[in-house]
Amino acid sequence: MKKLLNYFFQGLLVVVPIAVTILVIYKIITWIDNLLPFQIPVKLPGIGEVSIPGLGILTIVVAVTAFGYLAKFLLLILFLFCSNACWSEHRC
Repeated sequence: MKKLLNYFFQGLLVVVPIAVTILVIYKIITWIDNLLPFQIPVKLPGIGEVSIPGLGILTIVVAVTAFGYLAKFLLLILFLFCSNACWSEHRC
């Protein structure tokens, strides 16, 4: 009986941290999604319209990544323009 109880507690030591981590991540994603002024509904056949938590965060991550990608080219163009102006005026 004592061995069985030890196995139970060892199982708790494995399962509880994983479950708590998943629950905390879910709550944080849901909280951030509720802060956003929009929801992205998904229509599933036979079920109807469903709001999936995390799509708001995914939208934000994609938008920030796209802005970063575009900013890279903007900075490159700005650098090339400034360096070209510098070389054409022979001030460098």
